[in-house]
Amino acid sequence: MCSLPDTFVEGFHDVESVKLMKYNRLGQTDLIVSLLGFGGSQMTRSVMKTSIIPGQEPGIEALREAIKSGVNYIDTAPLYSAGKAEIVMGKALESIPRKAYYIASKVGRTHNCEFDYSSEAVLRTFEESLRRLKLDYFDVVHVHDVEYADFNILLSETLPTLNKLRCEGKVRYVAINGYPVDILRELIEKSAIKIDIVQSYCRCTLFDNTLLDYLPFFQENGLGVINAAPLGMGLLTKNKVSPWHPAKVETVKACEEASQFCSNQDVDISRLALNHAFETSGIATHIIGLNDVKLLRENLHVLINGLNETEKKIGFEVKKHFDKLTTRNWEGVELAKYLQNKFEFENNLRRKYIINAASR
Repeated sequence: MCSLPDTFVEGFHDVESVKLMKYNRLGQTDLIVSLLGFGGSQMTRSVMKTSIIPGQEPGIEALREAIKSGVNYIDTAPLYSAGKAEIVMGKALESIPRKAYYIASKVGRTHNCEFDYSSEAVLRTFEESLRRLKLDYFDVVHVHDVEYADFNILLSETLPTLNKLRCEGKVRYVAINGYPVDILRELIEKSAIKIDIVQSYCRCTLFDNTLLDYLPFFQENGLGVINAAPLGMGLLTKNKVSPWHPAKVETVKACEEASQFCSNQDVDISRLALNHAFETSGIATHIIGLNDVKLLRENLHVLINGLNETEKKIGFEVKKHFDKLTTRNWEGVELAKYLQNKFEFENNLRRKYIINAASR
């Protein structure tokens, strides 16, 4: 049980649900955030179905119930569904008091899945996100996936631009995120601009707890720490792993074996994964993509009630299974693919230019 947070709005929130929520201070900020954060990446997953009436998308209902239940931290980005996720989220937020939530968006990775960390792009995409969400300011803005950026640009343009927005009151806190945790640490060490929050994903999971190795450094530097995707972007669920997933074969196989073992015991591995994240100290909030009320309630049930005795026993066995894993992450896989595609694209442009020039 806890006292009511600053985001509590009498007459809007469900008081008893808010009292059951767990909250943490996000680093040295004044944000007291819910342990479960609402991830907006899935807001439009059901929108394209013809049975969905505009304005009544499942993600909208889920977000409204999440906030009423005490979830007060929302994470979104221009990248998600090419900006459509922010539009749908903006519809949901119209009926929710602004005081009731903190919201974070991102810059650097644009809605068309390109990367542009220049000052001009930061300002443009920042304003676009505000318009889509119908907001006047963001509580937090992240530099999105910093491993894809030139550090010189990050240090000379991206972060100073966000600092300017912070000074103008349009952004309260500056954050960075990415998959390789060592790159996040390096950027923090080199930045002359104060970074308030750091976020990584899939690095506090049953199969990879790398984020915990960096917690002392982040805490010593006063940063709030956020973990996203504790289900490993689908690896720790009953569902078949998506073909686009960048995880290496050994990791995928180990997760599939663990999931099958759980299913054989009539246990849902995602509950074990959620509980593992929620019980990890030092992390302020865990961002989970939520797109319907049922999924939201399942997450809240684990957060509030934890696991039953059978699940605890199975969870112990699953952790022993992952202790044998030698390949826990896919660092460099996505970046290498991006650089290769970029190289091939630029080479094709050069060939076209040479052919066109020769034909004149």
